[in-house]
Amino acid sequence: IIIERIKIMNKTVNAVLIDPFTQKIREVRVRPQYNADIYLHINASTFDVAEFFPRTVNRDGEQSKVIHSVYVDDEGLFRQDQRFWFNKHTGQVLAGKGIVLGLDDEGNSTSCLWTTKGVMDRIIWIGDRASLSVMGQLGVLDRLPRTPQI
Repeated sequence: IIIERIKIMNKTVNAVLIDPFTQKIREVRVRPQYNADIYLHINASTFDVAEFFPRTVNRDGEQSKVIHSVYVDDEGLFRQDQRFWFNKHTGQVLAGKGIVLGLDDEGNSTSCLWTTKGVMDRIIWIGDRASLSVMGQLGVLDRLPRTPQI
């Protein structure tokens, strides 16, 4: 029983890291049952969870939606040297790095089913706080493309 519990606790899943500082997206591995893994990747001590695009998959001949969430720094808006990005699905501007994970039917984190290109196609880089401010003043944020809700 102890060995099985250790195997479960050390199980890693695929995730996608959104890094607005380098404007790159890459695959990473996390142990979702350890918040410390998420904190490490997003450089935060607390996180918040925002909705990301669901992914439709074929399971046993049935179409099924896999919900995805993005984990972001809960205090990201208060950081001085911050970078921002836009989630086309929700129309939200998010601050700092994000980790995209899937969710199973019980609400547990699972591997992200999106590729790095799939995630890239669903976000827009905003830049720094000054860029965000100018985009807001000019009404650009209201005109950014959104992907229809599925």
